[in-house]
Amino acid sequence: MDYSKETLCKVYGLTELTDEAFSDILKDLLENPERYRRKVLSLYKQKEQTNSELCAKCKGKCCKLAPCHLAPSDLPKISLITIIKEIKKGHISIVKTLKSGWEPVYILRIRGRGRPISDVASVWGIECSYLTENGCELSYAKRPLGAKLLIPNAERCISVYDISTCQVDWLPYQELLKSLYIFYKIVSFN
Repeated sequence: MDYSKETLCKVYGLTELTDEAFSDILKDLLENPERYRRKVLSLYKQKEQTNSELCAKCKGKCCKLAPCHLAPSDLPKISLITIIKEIKKGHISIVKTLKSGWEPVYILRIRGRGRPISDVASVWGIECSYLTENGCELSYAKRPLGAKLLIPNAERCISVYDISTCQVDWLPYQELLKSLYIFYKIVSFN
């Protein structure tokens, strides 16, 4: 999770945050990160957090760097059949990421333009397959959590649903994702 002053101001609806208040909030967040996550999720459920004007000016810089992560909640059900159906639609990749200690963790994300189904997270500068000349092809409601939890910013969008949080969410499904990753790697090799 991003705990910068700027992000916390946006999440808590503040215009400014003193160093002392920042320290107090940060201490609370580190003691209970799930509370912060729930607050962010409720904020994004209450109101669409996009800025069409800002996105039109920047032309999707964040969408050109890396596609958004999916959360397990983005799928109707986590099963072999469901994931294969989503992959066949052409917009999802199984991505091998690395956690501390070089342990692989498999996640799902939107497929990058021209990228394989079995992909690696270390590749940057990959344009999202849903990015069009007019912005995201998906309505806000159909976007994955990684896209919904982007806080628009003129310099660089801030991802509240970062890779480490995504990895934790997908941990219960590692056997399934690893099997599919290997299967699609072999299929694409042949």
